[in-house]
Amino acid sequence: FAFPAMSRQEGTNTVDTSFRRLKGSTIDYFDIDGLLASEEDVGIQFFDEMDDLGWLDKSGQLDPNGPLPSEFRVSVPMWLAQVWADEGLAGVDKSPYNDDDVRGCLEVNPNVFSMSASPFFYELGLFYVERDGQHGLTTAGLLSQTFKKRLERIFDQCENWRNSDYSNTTKDLDSSEKTLFVSGYSAKRDYEQWKMRKCHKIQASSFITKQEK
Repeated sequence: FAFPAMSRQEGTNTVDTSFRRLKGSTIDYFDIDGLLASEEDVGIQFFDEMDDLGWLDKSGQLDPNGPLPSEFRVSVPMWLAQVWADEGLAGVDKSPYNDDDVRGCLEVNPNVFSMSASPFFYELGLFYVERDGQHGLTTAGLLSQTFKKRLERIFDQCENWRNSDYSNTTKDLDSSEKTLFVSGYSAKRDYEQWKMRKCHKIQASSFITKQEK
């Protein structure tokens, strides 16, 4: 089961116009995952005609050098959608996290949900939480429960994984889940090497080092 693409929806009222600036929207220059997440596509609809943006029309029916008509829908990177939304030029399409199939799957058994089509599932979800009006708290709760239920399985897998190639195990995880798996796997491997006296050097944990400063 894959996360659905956010495509243009003609003739339906799917625009959420309750815009608020995303908290902590400034991305750390060294946060690679944050930069990649900001490139995730988000569906928007322009309120008015937009000059010189005809090139955004992927159908090729509009003049690339001409304007986009009023109420035109298009998918753009998250960071650009946020800018246009904050400036009141466009509305963000209704959150795909409210899709009945997606919500039903996550509520029944989130462990069978493949995030390969949405590698920044949680980051994108937080973007919609800030812009989903009365559904924001519901979406936040869904993301929290999904993460908690999948976390148990991720820890179980990294604790018991013996093969050095774990690509097949992590292919259905989102970026943050992959980071957790690799960290857990590496910690387990280092501990086993320490027990077998294969470590050449013992040093304090980085967590302890930071606490002492």
